[in-house]
Amino acid sequence: NGQSGSMPVADFSFNDENICIGEVSFDNSNSQYFNTLFWDFGDGTSSNQNNPTHVFPNPGTYRVVLRTTNSLGFDTISKLVTVNPLVVNFGMSNDTIQLSDTAFFSDSTPNAVTWIWDFGDGSSSTQQNPSHQYAAQGLYNVKLTVIDNRSCSNTLTKQIRVENKIGLIEWQLENQWSLYPNPNEGRFKLRMEQGDWSGLEIQILDAQGRVLAAQKGGQESELDFDLKLASGVYHLQILKQGSLMDQTRVVIQH
Repeated sequence: NGQSGSMPVADFSFNDENICIGEVSFDNSNSQYFNTLFWDFGDGTSSNQNNPTHVFPNPGTYRVVLRTTNSLGFDTISKLVTVNPLVVNFGMSNDTIQLSDTAFFSDSTPNAVTWIWDFGDGSSSTQQNPSHQYAAQGLYNVKLTVIDNRSCSNTLTKQIRVENKIGLIEWQLENQWSLYPNPNEGRFKLRMEQGDWSGLEIQILDAQGRVLAAQKGGQESELDFDLKLASGVYHLQILKQGSLMDQTRVVIQH
């Protein structure tokens, strides 16, 4: 390391540690006469370790600079490091679809040879560009695991929302209901004009989406609410088996 009377000398070598994730180890044992050193990996990150190991998350060629310093001055050396980590990428026809729609998925991962899709509903596929139809509405995690021609593997997960707007519109046409009085002081009624509230749950939420009150409906046509809430605007949601069927605003004024 540092020796008086000599300018520092910077030099380093490097080796691939894990080509699948772009991990490279650096060795500065050929550097001389330095007290401190600084690595710039060319990807916006740096280190002051003697022999660091660094992961480059994206494929490319990076100019890595080593700077060594002592009381007399400094020396720098730069070398080009090329990495090609496996980065999975896939697209979806749409991230929100209707229950009657088919979802189309397309993989664009370079040099992929094996694909394992998990659609988040118990179904899977080994096609490169599969399609899938969901049986129920909800939010699903679509996970693609890819193996490339170097036997590297990596995974990417995206979310797809499946809605049932047709069923929603049908329900709203068949079920006419009213809320009164509105505004109110926290006491109000929900009235189903025909039929009853069986199989439905009513939730009151604040502006941040937190559920403040919930009530399950039954065979009555009218539901009574008595909420001890501060003045403000709240959201009332009508749910059927966890799916949103209708909603409105409740204004509470004291």
